[in-house]
Order: sequence, then structure tokens, then C-alpha cells
Amino acid sequence: MRRAIALACAAMLAVTVTGCGGSTAKTLPNVEYFNFVAAFQRLHRAGFKVAVPYFPPFARTEPAEQGRGQLSNYVVVRERRIAGETVALTLTLPRFQGPMGSLEAHKGEPAFLAAPDLVGQTYPAVTKRAGDYTVSGFWLRVSSVDPLDPRASAAGLGAFRVASQTPRPGTRLLFGGLVPHHGGIRPASSTITVALTTGGETTAAEVGRRAGAALAAAAETGAEYGLFPRTATARPCRIPEGGPQPRQVYGQCFTGVDLSGMNAVVVYRQLWDGRGFRGNGAPARPDLEHVWEVTVSPAGRVLSVRSFGAFPPQLV
Repeated sequence: MRRAIALACAAMLAVTVTGCGGSTAKTLPNVEYFNFVAAFQRLHRAGFKVAVPYFPPFARTEPAEQGRGQLSNYVVVRERRIAGETVALTLTLPRFQGPMGSLEAHKGEPAFLAAPDLVGQTYPAVTKRAGDYTVSGFWLRVSSVDPLDPRASAAGLGAFRVASQTPRPGTRLLFGGLVPHHGGIRPASSTITVALTTGGETTAAEVGRRAGAALAAAAETGAEYGLFPRTATARPCRIPEGGPQPRQVYGQCFTGVDLSGMNAVVVYRQLWDGRGFRGNGAPARPDLEHVWEVTVSPAGRVLSVRSFGAFPPQLV
């Protein structure tokens, strides 16, 4: 079961902004389930500032040659207006499911290249520089991203700059991963991993610890959360349906952590095909959804649990 992320594109939320001359209506695009880059650009064009308190870290095994380790891999699972024209986004990181794309080796290219110095450059600039690996000779992979402050978001994607890179500038790399005298391609030997900063004082490591504590506290709250990822990631899942003839409903499960307020909010969202299961009069459409939001205090205590959406299979 697959829900098109672009499904949210048509939905719009009306937001009223009050000024000295009265009230004017400003439209806030609904960007939930958009990839982060598309969501960020859409909100930026609409005149909104964007806060992203937490970017889940990428795994070291993310295959850059398959398009992983990019800001566009993140998906928005919660959108919340926090002040005036400022919107906070909660992100999740869908796991790579494949299939693996094939790679081509081009003859006539140099055997090696020196790793370029990417530190200080903007994310759009370094992604453009990496471009086609058969021309640049390397792939680019993001490892971690510092929180995005609303004021910094005014610069668009240019707010993200490379803080560090591995390997260091000047290191000799295989050009395009092509192993000399072999013909095979080893992408890891030509991948440059970068950490991104947004110029703020809070680091990715700091918010990562806070997110991890909130996730651990929320996971202990209810058995129904057991099928969700225990980190801020997303994956296909089998939702258990109770009743006299138990079965499993195939769906998508998303976990995110909203750190935009004093208390953390762990978000569990699941999607499934309503043509296979629907209850309490829900429509037979392919994108039924249920959401749980678990609020966790800075001390790690669960303060409340809120749930809404279509009746979920696991509560039968």
C-alpha cells in the first residue's frame, strides 16, 4: 500500500493573521507527507519562516549512489504553526527499501581525484558540484543536520552549510568508484560525507539526545506503538487486526519527534488501505490514517496521549 506524498499538495489550511488594520487571511499550505525540500520551498514561497528543531541522523550505511543521504529524503509528519508566520516541521527519515539502481563505468576518466574542499559551502552548491558522479567523480552524503532556526530559514536551502567533511580535502579518492584494472565500481571509495550546520547554537547531537529520551519514554506507554520504528524513521509495517479471525493489514508506519515546544511530542502515524480494512463508517479509500501524539516532559515523564483519525486495525 502506497500513499503518494504529493497527495497533500491540494489541501490548504486557512490561517488568520491579525494586524493593525484588521484581519487578513494567509494561506498555509499543508505539506505533511511532502519531502522536506519540497515542503521547505513551498512554505518559503508562501512567505512563511520554517523551524526544524530536529533532523534525524542518517545511518553510516546510507548508499549515496542510490540517492540517499540527501535533505530530500526527509518526510514531514507534522506541521504546526508556532507563532505568526512561523511553522515548525517534524521530520521522519524513511528507510531505504531499494531496489538498487545500476551504475555505469565510463572509460577515459582519470583513475583518481583529490577530495574537494566543501567546508563552508552551501548545500545547494555542494549538491550541484557533486552532480553526475561520472563527471564530478564523487557522491555526496549527509550524516547529520543541525536544527534550523526560523530566522535562518529566510535564506532558503542556502541556510544549510557544510560544517565538516570526511574524508578531508585533498584525500585521494577513486574517480567515480571505478576500481583500477578491475572494472567494478566501489561507491564507498568515492563518497564524501558531510555534516550540515545552520549557524545556530544548538547542535544535532544535543537535540538527538533529547529526541532519544522522548522516544524511549513514549515507547513504554502503549503496546500499540510496538509496530512503529523506535527511532524517527518510517517503514512498511504489518498492522495486526484483532477480532475472531486475526490477520495483518499492510501499511506504512511513521515515527517523528516534535521538539518545537518545552515538552517533546512523539508522533506515530500509520497509513493503510481502507479497501482492505475500515471501521466505524470510514470510507473505503487507499489512504486511511490514524495518529497518536505522546507528550513527554523534559524529565522523561509522559504527560498525555492524544489520538485521532480513522479507526485503526489494532484496536479491533
